[in-house]
Amino acid sequence: MLLASCNGGGSIGGGGGVIVTTAPSAPSSLSLATPGSSPGLDSTPTISVGGVVSGNTVRLFSDSTCATTEIGSAVSSDTSVNITVSFPLSVSSHTIYANATNAIGTSPCSSSYVSYEIPVCPPEFVLVPFNSSVGTTSNFCVMKYEAKNNGSGVAVSLAAGNPYVSLTIGDSQTKCTDLNALNGVSGKYDLISNPEWMTIARNAESVSSNFQASVMARGWSRSNTGVAPSTDANCLYNAGANTCASSGDHLYRRTLTLSNGEEIWDLSGNVWEWVDWDSAMAGPQEGPKTCAIGLVQFPVAASDACLSGLADQVFPATSNGSSVEGFGIFVGDSGGVALRGGCWESGWHAGAFSLRLDSYYDDSGYSWMGFRCVYRP
Repeated sequence: MLLASCNGGGSIGGGGGVIVTTAPSAPSSLSLATPGSSPGLDSTPTISVGGVVSGNTVRLFSDSTCATTEIGSAVSSDTSVNITVSFPLSVSSHTIYANATNAIGTSPCSSSYVSYEIPVCPPEFVLVPFNSSVGTTSNFCVMKYEAKNNGSGVAVSLAAGNPYVSLTIGDSQTKCTDLNALNGVSGKYDLISNPEWMTIARNAESVSSNFQASVMARGWSRSNTGVAPSTDANCLYNAGANTCASSGDHLYRRTLTLSNGEEIWDLSGNVWEWVDWDSAMAGPQEGPKTCAIGLVQFPVAASDACLSGLADQVFPATSNGSSVEGFGIFVGDSGGVALRGGCWESGWHAGAFSLRLDSYYDDSGYSWMGFRCVYRP
């Protein structure tokens, strides 16, 4: 016979004076607490488990039998409990179940479950294969579109809207790193670095569809007076000054295709984009200080002594690449930070490899300066 003292101290497997004589029932419900929806980038999501009893130890599993892979646990103090996954989940789709245990035994695995997907890239980012020759050692994700302001000062990659402009390079980097906390991750988002820009540009250079008659598309750069009015199929081409079209001159096509089939908009043209020269160092780093030369075209720049040894940081792989082939130009300075790609009024100055170092940390207020964020899985 089981006896409980008048203060509940003799109860078995429960609290508050409750006598437990049977194993618990399976939890009746599971739902995603944080992040609020799937897919999500948080690799340690929190799951809300309902239909449990106070004092139960509730465990999460990634298998439907709750037998092989436990991924988190907590002791319930009510009829539901929130459990944070105890180790980072992989980039994949996950199905999460739960059971409950008391002093008598363990419940069956729940029939209820949560489906949670961790994608390789955030929405509206594209995956870029790494290129060790220009300094990237793993695949990364980049905004498909130039960063836009969501209306609350948050940088987003969306087709709709105008680019987020008139920020310093430091403020642009902060807008990118702020995305870490907003998405429940740490150290994943950042301003695009020069090796990452070069990886994208060199990759696009290797795809034949980005060329027509040996000319690489250079986007919205046809002596316009402002940014493209939209980013959709009806404005894929720059058909004339400030004029959109769904088809047109290849030179003014706004998309470049990567070797994995992904497309990226406005890497050349529309707005110049701030680039962190060396992401391994704190803050947006300066470009080569020794290159205090004015505007030069590819390949003339390649022979300039100040650029000796910088081929994989600046130039296309094609040795005779020139601006007339859509690669762009180089503008040097001493101590300037990096802007790449060209802008709406650049004309032949625009190109996937265009680089100017004549702007500085505190430059802002210019409607032709934008940026793009990366996500490093």
